[in-house]
Amino acid sequence: MELLKTFIIPKELNPIKFDEITNSLLNAPNVMPRLSSKGIKFGTALGLEHQIILLLASWYRSNNSSKTIRTYVDETSNTGFEDLCQSMLGMAYLTLCDNILSRNGQQKISKSEAFKSATESIEKLQTYNFKEAFKGRNVFFPCLKPSKGNGKISPLYRDGKVASRGEFKYIFLESLKALLSPKELKSLNNTFFINMGSCIYELFKNTEDHSLKDEVGNYYLKSVRGISLSVSTYKQSDLHSRLGDNHKDYINSLYTNKENRLITFLEVSIVDTGIGYSKSWLRYNNKGFEYIDINAEVETVLTCFKKHRTTRASSSAGSGLSNVIDCLTDLNAGFILRTGRIQLSCFTRENTIIVDEKSIKIAKNELVGTSFTIVVPLIFKEEC
Repeated sequence: MELLKTFIIPKELNPIKFDEITNSLLNAPNVMPRLSSKGIKFGTALGLEHQIILLLASWYRSNNSSKTIRTYVDETSNTGFEDLCQSMLGMAYLTLCDNILSRNGQQKISKSEAFKSATESIEKLQTYNFKEAFKGRNVFFPCLKPSKGNGKISPLYRDGKVASRGEFKYIFLESLKALLSPKELKSLNNTFFINMGSCIYELFKNTEDHSLKDEVGNYYLKSVRGISLSVSTYKQSDLHSRLGDNHKDYINSLYTNKENRLITFLEVSIVDTGIGYSKSWLRYNNKGFEYIDINAEVETVLTCFKKHRTTRASSSAGSGLSNVIDCLTDLNAGFILRTGRIQLSCFTRENTIIVDEKSIKIAKNELVGTSFTIVVPLIFKEEC
């Protein structure tokens, strides 16, 4: 058997480094990805954590994959697993592999041992104890396959079916109460709570409908879906390194010549490791899965937003997304989408959010699945 090499996923990533890491990992045979137990810098990092989940799923399903990861967890302690299970990325990392190795790269660790510390967190989620489920300002709902019930965890599911739109609105509100201070909650309005809850329901329901099967309709043996909410604080330079020059004007408008100012952001992400927007669209329209021209891929993604709908047939599908885009403009907010070779990022400019080709960046490598992150700056009048 050929000796496996360790492939380190660095803690500090920006869009340029992420593209480099993606290209290297997907084209390197017989490697073991190694992720820090603490994840990546800046926590969820404006959707980057969830894009790494897509990368791990793409690696696992590639012909080059060793399906083996090498952790930093010492053979005599499971502390590293406790840390990994405090993030969606960490749980995905432990799910999207067949073999888990310890720090020395020799000892194999069982999945049950790796996930032992996650049990208590999942139980707290199921009893709506969101504030104590995880460390820090972070709440997430991991739907992992394989796992008990194949990831259909309460409260996102009731009797094996996705909970109702009303229940999602309540889950979202209770999650925010666990994450935000009373002052931060007051900076948002009731319309935001209602529309965001509806949007999250639509996006998550879409993962149930489209992300569990591959192109030919077979169920994935391993998959990750979920909802993540977090609160992060960034300086102007941090935000610029993540969003890039395309959003320079937006960033400058937030910091108003106070580059050392710290701004708190609410980030809400929905992620899945399915076939992605374009292939979901092709499957819905009964088209083949031959190579998709990049122009067609761009047009497919833009069409989803132009019609304010997902790829589901229901006439109400996507209405939550339509409402939340309008709502985000009132909050000077935006969103980041990654699917296939498309990264689409839109932030409020001149009191509107415009989704067009100028919002799209084409990546060199295709990633499976979809990551959708909503970013809301929590700025108070006295801070402006």
